[in-house]
Order: sequence, then C-alpha cells, then structure tokens
Amino acid sequence: IDAGEEGYVLPPVRLLRPGVDLSHFSLRRQAETRARRARGAAVAGENATPSVASKDAPPFTFAYVGRLSSEKSPGMALRALALARASLPRVGSPTLALALAGMGPMEAYLRAMAIHLNVSDCVSFVGQAGGEGLVEHLERADALLFPSLRPQSETFGYVAIEAMAMELPVVNFGLPAAADWALPASYLMGGARESPYARIDAHSYVASEPTSQALAELMVRLATSPLEAAAAGARARAAAAARFNERAATAAREEFFV
Repeated sequence: IDAGEEGYVLPPVRLLRPGVDLSHFSLRRQAETRARRARGAAVAGENATPSVASKDAPPFTFAYVGRLSSEKSPGMALRALALARASLPRVGSPTLALALAGMGPMEAYLRAMAIHLNVSDCVSFVGQAGGEGLVEHLERADALLFPSLRPQSETFGYVAIEAMAMELPVVNFGLPAAADWALPASYLMGGARESPYARIDAHSYVASEPTSQALAELMVRLATSPLEAAAAGARARAAAAARFNERAATAAREEFFV
C-alpha cells in the first residue's frame, strides 16, 4: 500500500514460525533398513534407471497423515501409487508401499479404490496416529506424501515439519501455505527466483503440475534413488532444526507477546 495515497503506513510484519520438538522426533529410524537400501543402490549404481533393488530390501514406503476426506486429496495419493507401480519394470525394481494414518468419511471409498486400482496389497490403513503413534508411523516410512491440492484446506501442514524432523523428504504440490517448509531458503529470502515447480529442492520434492502423474514421477524418483532420498532426508532434518526448532519458536513468541 502506498502510504502517501492511503494516508497511513502499515506496521512492520514479523514472522512467528511454529516449532517442532526435535527431541520427540528423534532419529530412531531403522538404520538397518536404510543400510540395506544403500547397499542395493551401491551395487546398481545411482545412475541406473531404475536402481536394482537388493533382494532383502523392504518396500519403499510413503506415509500419508491426515483426515481421510476430500479436502486432503487422499485419493490422489492412491492414484499416484498405482501410476508409480505401473511405470516400474517388474524385475529388479524397488517395491512401493503407502501407509495412510487418519480417519474420515472417505475410508471405505479409499479401501475400495485401492482394490480397483490393484494396489490393495501395498496399501495399509493404520487409523488415527498421534503422539508416539505418529512417531512410529513416520519411523516406518521413507518419505511423506502430502497430496493436498486445495489452498483453502491447508493453513500450514504441520505434519510436514514433523516428517522433516524424522529425516523424511516431503512430496507435495507446493501450496502457498506450504511455502515456508516446501521451498528452499534461497527462494523464500528473495534469492533464486526460478520456478519451484518441476525441480528437486534440497529436502522437498514439488510436483510440476497438480496431477497424480506428477506425484507418481517424484515417487519413482525417490524410490529408485535411495541414496538421494537419504541425503534429502538429512537436509530435511537440518531445515526443520534451522527453521522450526521449538525452543527458538517459543522464545520468539515470548519476546513478541511479553
């Protein structure tokens, strides 16, 4: 607003970020599972497409956390999983899985959709997950799938920074509300102004367009590049610690309000 024309000046704006308890979301993930995937990738070479999965490697698991209702687009996650599975050769490819935590009116529909899409064998519904249950759910995952499409349905996406604290890269559509955690610091601070879409950021994988096919392509990218996924997860943890440390967030709020 032009202060000369409107007759007043806007007060300064201060950003108060939410915080995540990094000690609660400690790095208790399955080191052995990661090591098996890394060994398989090392044997195949990260440039192989797709990477040859080691025989004892578990499925590459994407976690969903949220209400099972239309505004969260959980059906998009199922369709993306089906497309991702179909795009992988049957021999030598990693297996994929999707674990959905949450409850809501779409659960029966989603279960039927999983059968219809022929992915019911790799989709699990774990119910409501909070507290330690959420930690355990994220521990069993390799990446978080955040398929929300409607800007009005998301004010931030708190589960994303919890997943980042657990070293999970986040696959998402780059909604405006997610910009603070989905985009790299250089973009947020007015540095590099290239489009955040159709690119792989430091810790967040932003789809090139709002389609299940775009999500599927990123899912395949992560699953077939376990070393890249692990590196992105480590950067996600670092980003959560730098931007969303609960102690720093609490101190900032106290300073502002007291």
